[in-house]
Amino acid sequence: MAISPAIAILVVAPLLFLFGMILYRVLFERVVIGSTELVPQLSLTVGISFTLVTISQWIFSPNHRAITVPWTTTYYDLGAVFISQAQLIAFGVSLAVSLLLWLFLGRTDFGRAMRAMVDDRDVAQMMGVNSRKIYTFAVGTSAALAGVGGAILMTYYTVFPHVGLQFLPLSFVAVVMGGMGNVLGAFVGGIVVGVVQQMTGVYVSYQLQNAGLMVVFILILLVRPSGLFGKEGVL
Repeated sequence: MAISPAIAILVVAPLLFLFGMILYRVLFERVVIGSTELVPQLSLTVGISFTLVTISQWIFSPNHRAITVPWTTTYYDLGAVFISQAQLIAFGVSLAVSLLLWLFLGRTDFGRAMRAMVDDRDVAQMMGVNSRKIYTFAVGTSAALAGVGGAILMTYYTVFPHVGLQFLPLSFVAVVMGGMGNVLGAFVGGIVVGVVQQMTGVYVSYQLQNAGLMVVFILILLVRPSGLFGKEGVL
């Protein structure tokens, strides 16, 4: 039975939020609490990623899949530019989610507690912040956001078990370019990534999209090592 992406988001996001919380309590907590070393955390994250990809490939096969909804075949002609309605909707959803996340982290006590844990975990714990609750919620939220991203991605992009690996380098560039730990910066960084790639593909060569992006990325970091919206000393 086919499910609209709009409905899928309402179903997938809560389920993945719960999955993320369970994943943290069962696996991540063992390497996070009591240690600030990043290598064990990164190793565990990579291991879980490969495990999930393997399971997905076993269940769904490695074939590319796509869905068709009314707005996936609608395009707007703006002269020399064609804009997909699906991509416009995806942009709107991304903008709304980024804004809500930014407001949550900056305007709520729980969001400020999460930011405090990132800045200095020991001091935050001394001030009474419950680190276990913060980390559990953070991992759950990350999983839910991944579900939202996947639901809107399927409306204009074919997906398969390894599709996330294609976006991992671009996500890293967007986050670092915007400024580590800054939601607004990550959003703007993502916009810059998309614009630079498309302009390079149109005016230079499609095969050099990532090369053009890396040039802009390096130039920005040379001028602002902490990123466009990052704080000095973060990187």
